Amino acid sequence: MSGRTVTQHVPNRAEVDDRIAGARFQIETLKRLLESENAVRPEAESCANAAVDQLLQSITAALNGFNSMLPDPLPAQRVSRRNLRDQFYSVGSESAVLQDLDGAAHAGDGWLWYLEQKHDGAPFGHLLVKSDSSDGPVAMVKDPLNASGGNESGSPVDYLNSAVDKVVEILTQIGDKANDDVMHYREAQRRQARRLI
Repeated sequence: MSGRTVTQHVPNRAEVDDRIAGARFQIETLKRLLESENAVRPEAESCANAAVDQLLQSITAALNGFNSMLPDPLPAQRVSRRNLRDQFYSVGSESAVLQDLDGAAHAGDGWLWYLEQKHDGAPFGHLLVKSDSSDGPVAMVKDPLNASGGNESGSPVDYLNSAVDKVVEILTQIGDKANDDVMHYREAQRRQARRLI
């Protein structure tokens, strides 16, 4: 077994930076590949895929830490926004953490939704394409499974660096709001138990 353990708390800033370091490395590697050859090589595609995957894993790890703070946490393999929302709903409580994530993942316009579309579509389509002409710059598609969806503005490196900033921001928000959410959850759970007595 590796030296890493399952996250049992919401990550602090050093842990966020550690989690994001892998994505930053992939982005730097992608940048070098695109600068050396303005072409979509398999290595560049792999770097883009890995960066997207690592960013989403960072959010999942933070959600698992948030989940572990609850008095009746879900098993780690069941941790998702939807399942945690159902958990809060079951006791009649709301979660600011989940509301922030749901806003970022709003279908069709949320930055997290587009990041998830890239992750989910990457096995079936390409994240990187030549934009407009064969000698144009490499671009990142909005959705690998929807060619009519267009490309992200700016370079793939700019897009991924912006995604890193947004993930760091959302992880910070999770850390800032988790304790209050857990307190509200416990209070709602106590109220619910009193009603059942």
